[in-house]
Amino acid sequence: NFPVAQSIERNAFESCISLQTANFPVAQTIGNSAFKNCKALTTVNFPVAQSIERNAFESCISLQTANFPVAQSIENNAFYRCTSLQTLTVKTGCTISSYAGIPSTTNIIYVD
Repeated sequence: NFPVAQSIERNAFESCISLQTANFPVAQTIGNSAFKNCKALTTVNFPVAQSIERNAFESCISLQTANFPVAQSIENNAFYRCTSLQTLTVKTGCTISSYAGIPSTTNIIYVD
């Protein structure tokens, strides 16, 4: 839990192999490759994040649940190789790149 972090910079947690959950209640942006290769990461919660940049969660092979209820955009490869992703929650109208890498089996939930 990171209660005061307002942004997650590029490569901030890249390859943190023991990180299992990420809760950032006030972070508005998630930078390029911020969580790339966090192999143990299973759940992420970003209730006010507006954008998920390129490769943000690439190769987070254990990621199952991602919550971004006010996200307005998800960029290329944000979820590339996130083969376990079951549920993705985003704002209705969120622009999701056709190259975001979201598995076809992922349940995308749109909220107002």
